[in-house]
Amino acid sequence: MENQFDKIAQLLTSNETNAKVALHILKSQPELEKEVKAYFLPLLEMFGKKKLNQVYSIIKKIKEEKEPQKTFLPLLQHPIFSDLMRSRTNLIIKNHSNISTLFDLGEFSSTTQLLEIYNNKGLKRLPNHLGKFPKLESLRIHQNKLLEELPDSLTEFPELKNLMITNTQIEQIPDDFFNNFPNLIYLNIGYNSLRKLPSSLKKLKNLTHLYLTANELETLPNWIGELEKLEHLDLAKNKKLKELPPVLGELSQLKKLDLSATKKLDKNTLALIVSKMESLEELNLANNGLREIPQNLDCLTQLKQLILNRNKLSILPDSIQNLEGLKVLWLYNNLISEEEKQRIRKLLPTTHFNI
Repeated sequence: MENQFDKIAQLLTSNETNAKVALHILKSQPELEKEVKAYFLPLLEMFGKKKLNQVYSIIKKIKEEKEPQKTFLPLLQHPIFSDLMRSRTNLIIKNHSNISTLFDLGEFSSTTQLLEIYNNKGLKRLPNHLGKFPKLESLRIHQNKLLEELPDSLTEFPELKNLMITNTQIEQIPDDFFNNFPNLIYLNIGYNSLRKLPSSLKKLKNLTHLYLTANELETLPNWIGELEKLEHLDLAKNKKLKELPPVLGELSQLKKLDLSATKKLDKNTLALIVSKMESLEELNLANNGLREIPQNLDCLTQLKQLILNRNKLSILPDSIQNLEGLKVLWLYNNLISEEEKQRIRKLLPTTHFNI
């Protein structure tokens, strides 16, 4: 019976034709069918299925990675599935209350390109070592709402390009944390409680996108100007942000800057810095209590989108017409009269308005 069980299990998981053969055999052997179904029950339950004829369709989805939101780690205890799971390029860890038992990830390190750790209720600290992932390109750690602490470093990720650590209770990232991410181009550490940035972040010389949204930052360090390839900087919802270093204006590649909901930011400094950003294509100053737009904004000749909604503006200066390349202007929820709206439309005849 044991050899026949193994044969049936292999047939069910190898390909669609063999799966049909296995199901045909089981029709005449109810006891064997009962044993096989008991073995595959955890897999069926994971996908909300009940019948053996649905096993191969599940296997096919796993092979083709059509179910990226499933957590497959429990399947490693089943011999038939272990090799299949280790070959996956996407590894998802979610919805575990005892996360400490799941961090032996060495078996996945040679193939995994995406590692996602999210919504784990018992996760308060990441382990010091996740394993070496020579092919890992994206690491997402988010919605772990009890996470309070990061280790000094995770490990070496030589090919990592995208890193997300968001929606946690983290107040500080260790200074050495970013030492081993030489190829990182996208970093999102928004929606945490960060009061300052770790000094190792300045080593990310290839970084093009930096999201610092909704933290507790009051200022930025001067070395932010060393991130010469930065194209997108998001500082929105940093409600304690009071000042920006002048070097920010020297980021010659910066195309998108989001400073929405930063009401404490010194407006004179803002005007001085922003006016130097000659490559800027999108500027978001929404929800800042502005009664007038920053001076010299008309210097931004490459600007394509200007977002000024939810302020206290009643008039725009004539110099706004110098923004000849402006494609979209957002002005809703201000104090602008219908007469002023008409005047603005005449100043910017080729611009689309959201007012």
